Amino acid sequence: MRRRLLAAAAILIAAAAVFSGWLWWPEGDVTSTGVESESVTDSDPVLFYVDHSGAIVATATGMSGVDRQGRTAWTLATDEFSPMHAVCAPTCPAAVVSSDANGVNSPIAPDPAPLLLGGAELPAEMTAESGGKSSVVAVATGSAVRLESDEEGAARWLVSGKDGQVDDASASGVIVDWFETSSHDAAMAIVSGGKVVEQQPWALRNGVWKPVGPRRQWSSGYGCTSESGRFWVNDDTGIQSRTQSPARLQTDVRISNCAFTSRHLIVASYSDSPGGATTVITVFALDGSQLSRQRFADQEIRIAADAGSDRYVLFGDHKAVLHDEGKMRTMPEVAVAAFDERGELVTLDPQGTVSWGGQ
Repeated sequence: MRRRLLAAAAILIAAAAVFSGWLWWPEGDVTSTGVESESVTDSDPVLFYVDHSGAIVATATGMSGVDRQGRTAWTLATDEFSPMHAVCAPTCPAAVVSSDANGVNSPIAPDPAPLLLGGAELPAEMTAESGGKSSVVAVATGSAVRLESDEEGAARWLVSGKDGQVDDASASGVIVDWFETSSHDAAMAIVSGGKVVEQQPWALRNGVWKPVGPRRQWSSGYGCTSESGRFWVNDDTGIQSRTQSPARLQTDVRISNCAFTSRHLIVASYSDSPGGATTVITVFALDGSQLSRQRFADQEIRIAADAGSDRYVLFGDHKAVLHDEGKMRTMPEVAVAAFDERGELVTLDPQGTVSWGGQ
């Protein structure tokens, strides 16, 4: 799930990272259905993180942690500190927030120390001020991941937990997007803010976060991995695997957004059009073969996938369609959709209310 806030007055974007009824009007030779949608508006709430216990939600006035019964565990005003990362620590609604969006345009402006909320606890090295940037991007029971920099801007990865050392802890930049699977056991890190943009897949190994693939230059601002980090996407080799030869995508696509189900790769490609962003959704098998393609003119459609099954959801303009083994379920009044680590569908309505199990 992509967890990111834009600063101050425009803190809201559609999530990461990180879903009944309207008609979809496909174009050309596309025969499947699609969403009548405009892009998500700045006033929509954001689902920063979700698990089976709770969620982190941001609205125009601030951020909050809620449990699955709807009770608010903590709130945070974002007028002075606007976190770019908010993750549950290790389960929601306990959380750690970090990396101030107000200083994102300055590579040397120091971040405040990561803030623990709702009873979260982390090792001291994960919450200490570094003198530079500081982004806590993942927390599991016994292990956490932080990208930090010193006063001179030199960046490095810090991993807590038994055997948490990283062979090459240096990083090419100080800004990180961490795209985590719904299973919360793998992620693609996209690091920017330096001379190059780099990607590297990570996964939980014996309860500790570890890089599981090579660090590579990357032309896209988005990336994805499958459950347990078995597969991930490279822009020049297609679907990469730790155990198999690369599977080149048989259709040339621009990867603007992507997500893995247990058996498929879902890719969203965005392009400008007179009425807004046009979206192409392409579904690939893990051997790279194209299974379906949908084009939505003047519509920005976002995707989320259940890493442990073959379900995925398309959502936009407060509407969503769940794709479940060839069946579709439509839902109105959905600003954001996601899946938790148990495969349960989670939706966020335009008023900021989180619901587990869909609607």
